[in-house]
Amino acid sequence: MKLTDLSNYNTVILYGMGLNGKSVLNRIRGYVPNIICWDRNPGSYSGCEVTRPPVDFSDLANFGKYIIIITPTISEYTAEMVDNIPSECNVATLYSFEEYEDGFQTGGNGSVAERGYCPCCENDVSFEKHTTRKTLKGIGLVDLCHTRCPNCNSIERERATVDALNTFFPDWRDKTIHESSPTPLRIKTMQSLFAHSGDYSYSYFYEDVPLGSNRGEARCENLESLTFEDGSIDYFITTDVFEHINRPISAFAEINRVLKKGGAHVFTVPYLRAVKTRFRVQERNGRLIYVDKPIYHGNPISDEGSLATVDWGYDIGKYIYDASGMVLLEYNCYKPIGCDGQEKTFIAVKGGAI
Repeated sequence: MKLTDLSNYNTVILYGMGLNGKSVLNRIRGYVPNIICWDRNPGSYSGCEVTRPPVDFSDLANFGKYIIIITPTISEYTAEMVDNIPSECNVATLYSFEEYEDGFQTGGNGSVAERGYCPCCENDVSFEKHTTRKTLKGIGLVDLCHTRCPNCNSIERERATVDALNTFFPDWRDKTIHESSPTPLRIKTMQSLFAHSGDYSYSYFYEDVPLGSNRGEARCENLESLTFEDGSIDYFITTDVFEHINRPISAFAEINRVLKKGGAHVFTVPYLRAVKTRFRVQERNGRLIYVDKPIYHGNPISDEGSLATVDWGYDIGKYIYDASGMVLLEYNCYKPIGCDGQEKTFIAVKGGAI
């Protein structure tokens, strides 16, 4: 959609009056007869009254043909805004209008498209909301929501890890990288990014394969007791794995052992910023005891899912430092559209901060 296309609407509703929202407001004057501004903080800006979004959206029909443009300054607010709007509404999202002079994307029919750059396939794309309905143990029927790249099918956490590598370790493609438990599409992405340089390997934990051996291209590894030699890997990647390990403290120590000096563990986990870490599984007298109701998340190699063993909180950095001496950096935080909670990208560096 281009700016001139706004003349086809009677009303444009800007949802979010941060820097992006104010920029859009100044640009769209003259293209549409009626502009409405919504924000969590009411007030006024440049002659427009800013009000809180309504509780009842049925009155939107009174505005004629309309479109809601979500314009968050902080991208993690997008999910909150989208969740507030009924799916039948015509919605577009906008992250940075300044980068796209030709306009912004809308999926139409209530779908959400977010225009941006995908570091996994290195293309400018319009990310699409994607929902998969699945039954998980201990939870039941759930909707797994992600914003996928239509080109490489990557999801948020996969893009976040590549983005972190690009930002802090620009030579990473010439290094040795090992990833635990990637999805099949993730493997293809990483192999494509490496091309003929560097060394990328991946592993899963198979109960019927000896540790250190292979099943096809995949290596069998237990994060609590890795078979790699000391100081043999530059960067270790795990995406949403450390909430499923029985003894995560041992796993952090093992990753630190196999990393080269100055290497890093780049990983994502569901993250509860306001609470302390809670271990759902505890070891007593050499036995593992499940102290909470068992719940399972998705598993790339099993329909049975993966048991959640830890709810990580604000003290995750202390656990990592005590276990390994690695210094933790919080890189970015995101929330998949339609899902509760947050995901966090962390970088644990061996031998000090970046």
